[in-house]
Amino acid sequence: MLAEEQKKNETVARLQEELDIKVHDMKHILRLLDGGENICDRSREIESIKQTMLEYESYVDTGNSVLNAIVREKIIICNKSDIQFTCSADGKLLNFISSLDIVAIFGNMLDNAVNYLKTVEDKEKRILSLVVREKLGKVYICAENYYAEESIELVDGLPVTRRDRLKHGFGCKSVRKATRKYNGDMFITIKDNKYILEIIFDCK
Repeated sequence: MLAEEQKKNETVARLQEELDIKVHDMKHILRLLDGGENICDRSREIESIKQTMLEYESYVDTGNSVLNAIVREKIIICNKSDIQFTCSADGKLLNFISSLDIVAIFGNMLDNAVNYLKTVEDKEKRILSLVVREKLGKVYICAENYYAEESIELVDGLPVTRRDRLKHGFGCKSVRKATRKYNGDMFITIKDNKYILEIIFDCK
């Protein structure tokens, strides 16, 4: 687990360095474009600038290094999959949760949402949001994504997978297991074509 966390931190550091270099180069490119200089392939340079800005959008700081790595990775994946992902998270509220369990909770809940949204044909409906905040003296976590159906089949509070049950359906079980480890509660509801996964912990 520690090795994996170190690997993610190194990846984020490398990404930041690469972005800094790109931004440095981008300043020169913009200066040339603005000055009307003859650049052989303006469209390629402009596309490079757009890609750099998309990568910079993934550089977020929630206050928790593990959550940072997870969210940044998912933003990059969402950008490539035409998924609108918004995140408003106070990661400092998660300091009482181990790194491994943060990965279990947020990695699974976001992966499930992203994998579903990739199957949605209408790209305008590929919407995902994540919130982590204090609410009524509790740590409140909520992930919402578009969901085409008006209801969902639940067994023991967990959705019934429509895929091979020997290979799939463990994501929500992992989230709930990690949640209960800290005496938290997990709720799944469908409302207004939204799949809503909420987790509530007592503030530590």
